[in-house]
Amino acid sequence: MAGGLMPSKLKRAKMWNSKWVDKWRDKVTRTTEVVANLWYCRDREGFIYSLRAKPYVIGGSEKEKLEFLQERALLDYLIAESFEIPEGYHTRIQDGHGHLLELSRAGHISTIQDTPLAIFEDALKVLEERFPAQSNLSIPQDPIVCTTPLMRDESGRIMPNFAGKIRYDQ
Repeated sequence: MAGGLMPSKLKRAKMWNSKWVDKWRDKVTRTTEVVANLWYCRDREGFIYSLRAKPYVIGGSEKEKLEFLQERALLDYLIAESFEIPEGYHTRIQDGHGHLLELSRAGHISTIQDTPLAIFEDALKVLEERFPAQSNLSIPQDPIVCTTPLMRDESGRIMPNFAGKIRYDQ
């Protein structure tokens, strides 16, 4: 089947028993919320030039949700939606006449050290607006997130880059 599920996977899906589904539904209903993986693409000088974000609906404990996000952070950036840096984070300099000139459409890592989630607020709003109306889901005010830096390597590939820091930020 081109582009669809393989027949063996269809058979496995049909074999789920109702007891497992009922147990799963009860657990998920009580603890389900929208969580998100957030990535920022940066260069070696610390300029952030792009954001990526991907929401998930997941149940379980906070620890389980963070473990899920950390696992997915290593690959899902490849398919996450890309966002521009919000205008308020663009790098500006003051000229000799006191006018602010936009140096670049990039923000610097130093502007998000204390509140890394703030740079992603617009992206999260856009993602939430795209949720199907029937889902009745929203991104919580203080969502569980995993924030991961991305950096281009010597061959031009963008990869997670932890640079000796804590591997995942909350």
